[in-house]
Amino acid sequence: MATLTDQIQSLLQGGGAEQLSSRLGIDSGTLATVAQTALPAIIGALSHNTREPQGAESLSTALRNDHDGSILDNLGGLLGGAGNGAGILGHLFGARREAVEEEVGRSTGIDAATVGKVLVTLAPLVMGWLGKQQRAQNLDAQGVGQVVQQEHAELQKQDTGGLLGRFSSLLDSNNDGSVMDDVARIGGSLLGRTK
Repeated sequence: MATLTDQIQSLLQGGGAEQLSSRLGIDSGTLATVAQTALPAIIGALSHNTREPQGAESLSTALRNDHDGSILDNLGGLLGGAGNGAGILGHLFGARREAVEEEVGRSTGIDAATVGKVLVTLAPLVMGWLGKQQRAQNLDAQGVGQVVQQEHAELQKQDTGGLLGRFSSLLDSNNDGSVMDDVARIGGSLLGRTK
């Protein structure tokens, strides 16, 4: 089975990449470069939050209610504003969103504003992929959490530059090893309703 990263990167090639990059006002090479670094940021945040049962349950509910995976077959809908990427990022990163965008920008050499546009585009695709897995495998909250943890583990194997650790530090403001309390303090339930 293709990993989340493989699936998203395959979507960002060919005609889909040209459509997306044109809509975002960047070239397809920039889109691919940012996506390669931004995906670990999204998956890293999901991984930290789904380590706690409450976070896994919140993600599972959001997937069940709002993310059936159809966005993966309809990039035109994404281009039309479907998916509420900004809302997803708000739940994932809260007040740390700007810091994450700046970190991705530093790692890629691409300005944070462009990074922000790419993150908004990627977030619904990530959620769509997870929603598709949830339905295909009939996963409960624990199963969804395990899928996220497996994706994170795959990324860690490839993370020779320590990028995932930097993202974790950004999200864990009080350095207690858990971002759940930080997300709660920032506001809102993790990945609640995103329509």
